[in-house]
Amino acid sequence: MAEVSQANQHRIQQFKSRFQFEKLWLKDDDCLQLISRFWKNSTASDPTSQTLNNISICASQLQAWHRGIFGDLPRKIKSSDQNVAALQNSNNTDHEHFVEFQISENILDELLAQEEDY
Repeated sequence: MAEVSQANQHRIQQFKSRFQFEKLWLKDDDCLQLISRFWKNSTASDPTSQTLNNISICASQLQAWHRGIFGDLPRKIKSSDQNVAALQNSNNTDHEHFVEFQISENILDELLAQEEDY
């Protein structure tokens, strides 16, 4: 019984997450550039192996890119929301303050739109 349990744990540890293309990526030019850069002709002798190899390479590169770009989206939203709230609660009436507030709101709106797409 212990052997079966250990075998199942070993299989779980080797499990990789399944690749899923995110709609959010279509709005980012870096995504196309990344795919173009890593969609290479492999040394595989048949087209099927070549295609599978290209898909595997692109998938792993896209996942790493995604973690780097969008992985901290919740933290960015929280920080931006706190910034907007602080600016909104300020008693400052200068024109520069109003401009900074508008810019901060636009940034928050963009982040929330990204989260919605994600």
